[in-house]
Amino acid sequence: MSRREKAVTGEQLKAMLRPGLGGAVDDGDRRHPKHSHMVRKCGLFLNEQPGVLAYATGTGRWTGGPTYGTPGITDLVGWRVMEYFSEAERLTVAQFLAVECKVGKDRLNPAQKDFRELAEAANVLYFCVYWSGEAGDDPAGGLREQWGARNG
Repeated sequence: MSRREKAVTGEQLKAMLRPGLGGAVDDGDRRHPKHSHMVRKCGLFLNEQPGVLAYATGTGRWTGGPTYGTPGITDLVGWRVMEYFSEAERLTVAQFLAVECKVGKDRLNPAQKDFRELAEAANVLYFCVYWSGEAGDDPAGGLREQWGARNG
């Protein structure tokens, strides 16, 4: 077995998936600072959850020049590690994770609605979260609520 094909032990997996592992959660959008702030806060929240790794996609951001991405892709993507047990075996899998962040009156556009439908049909852990944009409100509050409702 080559070095790249080596299986990861349970202890190595636990060490890799410790809370706070984190991905890059800044979408770099200078034109929409509230949206960037929300993406960052949601990404930080996700990366504190055991077995979760989330990254900002940066699709559609404004950096002073054009950027290119897949229409409809969410602001944050990543995975959550799931473990399934039976009498005979233990199976560890990664479930794809997608989070769309919306500020104020912003709503899903048609491409984002199509992505959501595809994601949900594929059993993706999909969230669309809203924030008022007001200073006193928690930008990740909607995600915290939805996460808690799905993960007890």
